Amino acid sequence: MRFLDSVKALYAAVIILCLTVGLDSYVNMRNEAMHARHLEISTGLERMVRLNQELTGMLVIAALEQSTLRTASYDSLNSELEAVIQTVTVLTSKQNLSQEIAALSEGRAHLHAIEQKAMELMRADKWEQARATLSEDTYVLARKTYEIDSDTAVGAVTGELAATAQRFGRIRNATFGVRIGAMVLLVWVGVLFSRRTRADLAEQVRLRDELAAANEELEERVRKRTEELSAANRMLEATQHKIVQSIHYARIIQTSMLPDQELRDANLGEHLVIYRPKDIVGGDFYYLRQYPDHFLLAVIDCTGHGIPGAFMTMTVNSVLNRVVDLTCNNDPSRILSELNRVLQQTLKMREVDAGLDIALCLVERTSGRLVYAGAGLSLFAVVGGELREIRGDRQRVGYKGSRLDFSYVNHELRLAPGDACYLTSDGILDHAGGAKGYGFGTERFMAMLAAHAGLPMPEQAQRFEQILCDYQGDYPQRDDVTLIGFRF
Repeated sequence: MRFLDSVKALYAAVIILCLTVGLDSYVNMRNEAMHARHLEISTGLERMVRLNQELTGMLVIAALEQSTLRTASYDSLNSELEAVIQTVTVLTSKQNLSQEIAALSEGRAHLHAIEQKAMELMRADKWEQARATLSEDTYVLARKTYEIDSDTAVGAVTGELAATAQRFGRIRNATFGVRIGAMVLLVWVGVLFSRRTRADLAEQVRLRDELAAANEELEERVRKRTEELSAANRMLEATQHKIVQSIHYARIIQTSMLPDQELRDANLGEHLVIYRPKDIVGGDFYYLRQYPDHFLLAVIDCTGHGIPGAFMTMTVNSVLNRVVDLTCNNDPSRILSELNRVLQQTLKMREVDAGLDIALCLVERTSGRLVYAGAGLSLFAVVGGELREIRGDRQRVGYKGSRLDFSYVNHELRLAPGDACYLTSDGILDHAGGAKGYGFGTERFMAMLAAHAGLPMPEQAQRFEQILCDYQGDYPQRDDVTLIGFRF
C-alpha cells in the first residue's frame, strides 16, 4: 500500500471510531428516554385501572346503601380518570399502542354512560332501578372487558419495551463490531508506517518480533474470547433455567384451576383422569362444577398447545364460569351457545381467531339422568354392557366462522349403577404411533374401552397409559392428551 493510501486509511479509522462512539451515546440516550416514556405510560395505565375500580366500587356501594353522599366525589374522580386517559393517549400517539388505548377509551366511555344512568336514578331516589342497572350483564361484561383491555394494554407496553431494548441492543452490537474493525485498521496502519522507517535487516528482526507478539496477542484474544463465550453460555443457561422455572410456575397456576381430588370424589365417585399436556403447559383442561341436584363435567380442547394453549384455557375457564354463573347451569346446549357467543365477543376485540372443542355433560345421580352436548368431541358411554359413541355437533365454539344462531343438540341418557362414561380430547385419537406413525384412532380407542370397561377405574387408567405408551413407541407426543371416565 502506498504512503498516501495509509494516511487515508488512518483518517478513515479515526472517523469511524468517532462516529461509532457518537452513535453509541445517541442510542443510550434514546434508550433511556424510551424507558422513561414506557414507565410513564405504565404508571398512567395503573392509575386508570385504580380510578376505574374506585368509581365502580363507589357506585355499587352507594346503590346498596342508598346513600348519595358516597357519590359526591364521582365527578371529580371521573374527570381525573379522563385526564389520565388523555395523557396516556398522547404518550402513546407515536407508538404501536393505538388499538389497546382506543379499546380502553371506548370501554371507559361505555362504563361511564351506564354509570351516569345509574347516578341519575340514584339522584331521583330510584334505588332499585339503579341497583338493577349496575347488576345488568351489560355493565358486568363492560367492566370485565375493561379489565381485560387494561391487562392487554399493560402487556403491550411491556412487549414494546422489550422489542425496543432488543432493537437498541442490536444497534450497540453492530457499532461495537464496527469500532473493533476501526481499531484493527488503526493498528494495521501503524504497522505499515513503522515498516517504512527501518532498514532491511532491522525489518526482518522487527517482523520476527511482531510475529511473536501477534501470536501472543492471538492467544490472549482466543483466551479472552473463550472466557466471553463461557460467560455467555452461563448466562444463556441461567436465562433458560429462569424461563423453564417460569413455565413450571405457569403449570402450577394452570393446574390450580383443575378440579381437586375432593371435588372429583364427591361427584364422580369411582373415576379416572389422564391429563398429559404435550409441553409443560397445554391447551386441554377438564371442568367440574357441583350444584345441589346435579353437576357439570366437561373436557375442553382449546386452540394450540404449550403457552398459547395455556392462555386460551385460562380465558375459556373464566368465560365458562361466567356463563354457568350468570346465564344457565342446567342446559348443556344453551351453555355451549352462550359460551360460543361470549367467547367470540371476547376474542373479536383482539382480532384473534381461536376457539375450542368441548364435550359437556349434566349428570343427575339421584334420577340416573345424563344430558350431553358436544362441539367436535364425543361422549363414549357403556350402558347395559354396550359401548356407544354419541357424537357432538360439528359446529366448533368461539371461532370467527362459528354461527351465533346455531343450536347445539342435547342428548339424554338414562344410566344405571355400573354404567360408565368417558370424555376425551382428540389428543388420544390423534396419538401418533404404531409401525407407520398413524393416529391411535376412534376404532382402536373404543376397542380399548370395551376391553377394560369392567375393571376398576384406577386400574383402567393404568392399562390405558400402558397401551398408549406401547403404541407411541419412539414417536414424539404431538398434542395434549386428556381422558376422564367415571362409573355411575
